[in-house]
Amino acid sequence: MELKKLGQLVKWVDSRNKGLQSVNLLGISIDKYFMPSVANVIGTDLSSYKVVSVDQFACNPMHVGRDEKMPVALYMQEDPSIVSPAYFVFEVIDPNEILPEYLMLWFRRKEFDREVWFHTDGSVRGGILWEELCELTVPVPSIAEQQEIVDAYNDIERRIALKRKINDNLEEQAYNIFKSVVAHPLDNFVSCKMLSLPVEITDFVANGSFASLNKNVTLYDEPNFAYYVRNTDLKSNTYTKFVDEPSYNFLTKSALNGGEVIISNVADVGSVYLCPVLNKPMTLGSNIIMLKSNNNLWSFFLYLYFKYSKGKEQIVEITTGSAQPKFNKTAFRNLDLLVPNHALLMSFNSKVSPMFAIIEQNNGELRMLNELELSFLQSISRR
Repeated sequence: MELKKLGQLVKWVDSRNKGLQSVNLLGISIDKYFMPSVANVIGTDLSSYKVVSVDQFACNPMHVGRDEKMPVALYMQEDPSIVSPAYFVFEVIDPNEILPEYLMLWFRRKEFDREVWFHTDGSVRGGILWEELCELTVPVPSIAEQQEIVDAYNDIERRIALKRKINDNLEEQAYNIFKSVVAHPLDNFVSCKMLSLPVEITDFVANGSFASLNKNVTLYDEPNFAYYVRNTDLKSNTYTKFVDEPSYNFLTKSALNGGEVIISNVADVGSVYLCPVLNKPMTLGSNIIMLKSNNNLWSFFLYLYFKYSKGKEQIVEITTGSAQPKFNKTAFRNLDLLVPNHALLMSFNSKVSPMFAIIEQNNGELRMLNELELSFLQSISRR
């Protein structure tokens, strides 16, 4: 296996959007996938934006020091799109020497992000120069071995995609049942405030002042006594923050058992999840609230209500702030709800519980597949 500098394998591409051949503006997620851009480009001259075409890479070099990751992605669509003029766009010089998909796997490794971070400049956000990026080294095995590595990785990705599709279908079925329930006559429902339901609404800061939390809670990046469950973990279905046993015991008011409804109330406001059942104790992270009921009696109804139904609109109505949107627990507790009576709730739960049980089982397999994927990426350099 030969070790080569990245600059020997790729070349800079600077094709501008002259004639507006594309108006499909993309950004790159921190997870290294292209995504629709959230930038407001009304009135912007898009002819200066860079075009990215099939088998080309784009990366955002500007925030590496801040995020400790370099957002980079391989474009796989036939029709070209455009990206910010500040992005690097580049392509493999010779696909017979290195496969674009193999190189993208190298970019996905944690070790690559650490190395890029080490080479960032001294700016506030910590960018990286193209010349610095080109100095990084990449092991280049034979094309046959590269293809074998890519195929093995794609097998894992296909399994992940299949499980996610099954879960999406099951959740859609559960929501259809939810819609059929809320279509029942009004005499099957009770009008009440959120605080009147037999549901505990709490969060991380319910355990004490910020000073006491800082003094009594220690977070770890390596496995410890309990998981510290954050919004970002729930979104990615990977749990990477931990607390020790004394911290967990201090956080008794936000301990999790699994099945609670968790809602983000700061920044990523309104993201709604069902807490998984993990292999060790769990406690709630900051900037999210949880809704806990005995035996999770209300979990499935409230999860669907706040994720897809009127509850989604109600969260928007109580959200304040522009730079950092948020809502407080008091406003949430005072939301007006129309909820099913006990008999209708039990009937609803009996229908959707088997679906959510399969979703939870699939999520467990997805976590194992995600760990396998990470392990696989880390093993590439050892081959």
